Amino acid sequence: MPERNVKKPEIKILIFYSLLLAASFIFFDRLLFLALREAAAHFYVSMKTDEFPWLEPEGSGNGQILILGTSRSYYGFDDDVLSSILKAKIYKQAQPGNYPQYNYYFYQKYKTTFPKPRLVIYGLDYFIFERESINLELVRLDNTIQLKKMNPQGVSNPSSPWLSRASWLYRLKPKTDEFIADLWKFDRKPEEAEVHPAASQPGKEKKLELKRKSRRGMPRGAFGPKPRTWPKSFYHSFPGEEGVFLKRLLDELDQDGVPAFLVFIPEYIGSYETNFEQEKFKRDIRQLVTPYEKLRVLDFNNLEKFDLNNSRLFWNGGWGVSNSHLNDKGARLFSRKLAMDMKRILKSDQPARGPKAS
Repeated sequence: MPERNVKKPEIKILIFYSLLLAASFIFFDRLLFLALREAAAHFYVSMKTDEFPWLEPEGSGNGQILILGTSRSYYGFDDDVLSSILKAKIYKQAQPGNYPQYNYYFYQKYKTTFPKPRLVIYGLDYFIFERESINLELVRLDNTIQLKKMNPQGVSNPSSPWLSRASWLYRLKPKTDEFIADLWKFDRKPEEAEVHPAASQPGKEKKLELKRKSRRGMPRGAFGPKPRTWPKSFYHSFPGEEGVFLKRLLDELDQDGVPAFLVFIPEYIGSYETNFEQEKFKRDIRQLVTPYEKLRVLDFNNLEKFDLNNSRLFWNGGWGVSNSHLNDKGARLFSRKLAMDMKRILKSDQPARGPKAS
């Protein structure tokens, strides 16, 4: 009995300090998170907007075709082939991190410099609704853009969902890492910054050289035999992170009377089968474009329209690799097929309607 009386106060003290420690952890975690979030918001909205590096359109012809998308669009759409067949200049604003929010705001800026485009080509990626546009690129367009603040509600860090429940800092670690990386990039000297070829204005003689250099960091896929098992990528449904901005862009193109083509770009068969929910993805896009009369969906990411099995048409891709890029040969073949389809549609007497793929 005496021993039990001695231990009871010790247990109570232990419980008290454990609860105090837990409460202190939660308090300081939330406090540091809120301070970091405010610092990030202030950093992005207060940055000086860089002078935007407008490109010289490629090719020649009647009017201008605007191409939007990520690196898959940059490597997939061949400017020379499209310009030659469609008889128009090509302005391609495609590079890593150009997701719907960036493309929506870029179109706003584009209209202040160029006349209304003859048509718009938007390259579609399986992960289009999963990822967010690069913050620094958004600020570069317009530093008045109100970037979405880091919101812990409904977010989980997949590395440890349990720890995500307790710590907001850990829950939003990918966002805070991006903010810290942006701070580091902003402080770098201009000559240290990495410049994507699409953001430069090379002469004709340097165009191929810059394109070759930009491939050096491109991950290689497994073009070998199909394995028995491989990691697969789930599709993040519309609207996801930035789908609302794609809808706004399509609304604006419709209001401006600009024909547009949303294009499923070919990917190597291993990547196609890694991105195994293709039908969900394509169904979302087709439903999205239903209200628009001048918008068409063209699907070249299927074996009937393009030889996805031919590894000689791709730079990378494979089973377990979600991201796949066409090489020069593949881009020329794809762009030729695409341009001929678009030419036929644009010449048709009937208006281009809805989601019917051609």
